[in-house]
Amino acid sequence: MSKFLIGFQHAVTKVRHFVANKKILVSVVSAAVVLGCVSSVLLLPHGQAAPIKTASKPSSSIASVSSAPTPPIPSKKADILAAQQKNSDVVGWLTVPGTSLDMPIVHTTDNSYYLTHNLDKQTYKKGWPFLDYRNDAENLDRNSIIYGHNMGDGTLFGELKQFENLDFLNQHPVLYFGTADADRYWKIFAVYITDVNFYYINTSFPTDNDFTSLVSQMRAQSLFNTNVSVSSTDKILTLSTCTYEFENARFVIEARLVQPGESYDVTPATENPNPTSPHHKAN
Repeated sequence: MSKFLIGFQHAVTKVRHFVANKKILVSVVSAAVVLGCVSSVLLLPHGQAAPIKTASKPSSSIASVSSAPTPPIPSKKADILAAQQKNSDVVGWLTVPGTSLDMPIVHTTDNSYYLTHNLDKQTYKKGWPFLDYRNDAENLDRNSIIYGHNMGDGTLFGELKQFENLDFLNQHPVLYFGTADADRYWKIFAVYITDVNFYYINTSFPTDNDFTSLVSQMRAQSLFNTNVSVSSTDKILTLSTCTYEFENARFVIEARLVQPGESYDVTPATENPNPTSPHHKAN
C-alpha cells in the first residue's frame, strides 16, 4: 500500500474519532440540560410553573401602602388660617354635621370675654363659642371643653339639642375639632343633661383612675348607650351649653378623639333606660 493511501486512512480514522467524541459531548450536554430542567420543576411547589425570565424592569420608587380611612368631614385647615387673619384668638374649627355649627373657635385668658363678644370682638349678646382658658388647642389636655350659648332660638349651641334624638345621633356620630396644624375627629360617646354640681369641666387628672371615673359618670348620665370605647390614655372633647329643663341645667356632648388609622365607623347607639342625671332623677 502506498504511503499516500496509508496517510489517507489515518486521516479518515481521526475524523471518525472526532465526530464520535462530538456526538458523545452533545449527548452529555443535552442530558445535563434536561436533568436541570426536570430538577427545577421537581423543586417548585406542586402546581407552580417554573418562572420565565423576562427583561428586568426598573423598580418603582413608590411603595404601596394601605389607604387610610376617609374622613367624614373635610379638613378645615385653610379656613382656620383665614380666620386667624381676622382674629388672632382663633385656635381651631368646630364642625357638627347635621347643624349649621361650622365655625372658628376662639381662646383667650378667661371664660368670660367671649360670652358677650363675637368673632369681631364686638359686644354681642350671643357671644361666640370658645375653648376653656385652661386648655391648649395644640397640646391637648385629657378633657378639652368648648362653651357656647343656647339662646333658646335654636342658634349657636342651641342646635346641639338635636342630639337628644337617637336617630339624629346615629346619623351624625362624628365631630370635627381641629387646628391649622392637625385635623382631629371625635366620636360621640355620651349625651346628657346635668347641673353645675357635676364637675364635667375638669381638665386636670392626678391619676388615670380620676379620668376614667369621670368618663364612667358621663356614660351613666347619658341619654344613650354607645360602643365608643374610652381608655385612660384617650383625649375627650366636651361641648357644653345652657338648657332650661331646670335651674342651672347644662346640656353636654362628650366625644373621644379618633386615633390615627382608626375607622370612623360607629356602631349605632341605643337608649339608656336609666340615666343617672339630675334631670331624669327628678322625673
